[in-house]
Amino acid sequence: MLTQLRKSELNGPAPVVLTVPGAKNGLLPHLYAALLMEGQTVFHNVPNQLLDSRTTVALLRGAGVSVDFLGDRLSLVSDKYDVGAISHELVQKTRYSTLLLGVSKAREQCVDMPTPGGCKLNRSVDIHIDGLRALGATIVEEAGLIRFKPGKRSGARFTLRSPSVGATLNLILASVLGESEVELANIAIEPEIVDFVSMLRSAGARIDWTGERRLVVNGVSALSGIEWRIIPDRIVAVTYVIAAAMNERGILLRGIEPAHIALPLAVLRDIGLDIHTTSTTLRLYPTSLGRLLPFVIEARPYPGFPTDLQPIMTALAACISGTSHISESVFDTRFQYVPYLNRIGSDIQVADRLATVNGKRPGRAELHDVDCTDIRGGMSAVLFAMAGGANVNIAGFQEIERGYAQPQALFESFGYTLERTGD
Repeated sequence: MLTQLRKSELNGPAPVVLTVPGAKNGLLPHLYAALLMEGQTVFHNVPNQLLDSRTTVALLRGAGVSVDFLGDRLSLVSDKYDVGAISHELVQKTRYSTLLLGVSKAREQCVDMPTPGGCKLNRSVDIHIDGLRALGATIVEEAGLIRFKPGKRSGARFTLRSPSVGATLNLILASVLGESEVELANIAIEPEIVDFVSMLRSAGARIDWTGERRLVVNGVSALSGIEWRIIPDRIVAVTYVIAAAMNERGILLRGIEPAHIALPLAVLRDIGLDIHTTSTTLRLYPTSLGRLLPFVIEARPYPGFPTDLQPIMTALAACISGTSHISESVFDTRFQYVPYLNRIGSDIQVADRLATVNGKRPGRAELHDVDCTDIRGGMSAVLFAMAGGANVNIAGFQEIERGYAQPQALFESFGYTLERTGD
């Protein structure tokens, strides 16, 4: 299916007003954690329009889980969950389906499943597998399948060789039930991880932080159903701000958590954007692209600059006169979107994990064809095309929809209409 963005007239100079949805990377791990809880679990502020949310719900329903939506509220009961009924096709559509391994370890169940899907960023599951083996699991990889046996519950100490978000989540899930003590070191500490731990503790888990990247999990006999509010999506929030800046517009965001986006906002202020925040809102005042400064950033694990914002910042850099330098230390294929930006007018050279961006004010164009390599790379290319005032033909728009709920609201705010033209 081809998706088209068509330029129309803006509705006056009033600032764009948008509400930041709940975080995809907050919701999806919570859904898998709910498979370990007894009774009903309820989540609020759920981004139910996300393609990855709908895919995960379909996967769980197909495995016998009762899931109901009411607005942005989702309720879940997992007493009839059947690991043997998991859809291999749906497992291959989202990355977070990897968490079925941690769930299976905690529930002492065997599972055969394909290698999970998601964005094509060479995300290895080796750290997940090494950690689960350290906890006693037997795992065999063959012909695209992961064959998992939980093994006996036993205490363990495991240090992640890099602070993988997914592996951290998986190993916490694997450890929360039973009577053993598990110590995890060099774990990820993104806001979504901290919230995940808090959510599990409210359900009865015994998890204690013992250092900045270290925690201890003491297994319990059962977890109880809870009510929990999904934290705001920090990546979407900053994407909205950058989109407004690239279009030289003001924006008012509601429903943010400023502490989660402090570093990206500091960078954006340093390059010349006028940003003000309260405890739950953000206002960006209009600024000419000609007044913004080039910059240097490195994408690193939290609390460093988020890798998921690196492509969006690269698109912004391509619109700012001067040379910016953007490096990537998390995913070695993160710059796969750059050829598509260059095809529509940017000047970016990539050597290893460093992008040199020779920016300039975008030239006006009638039409750009854009390919979406992944969630953030796709949004990066679309925003750069929009900055030049072009109509946009988008191939692979479903990638953007995996990570941005109702992106048409963003595009319409900047004078575009979204049309789907069939196969």
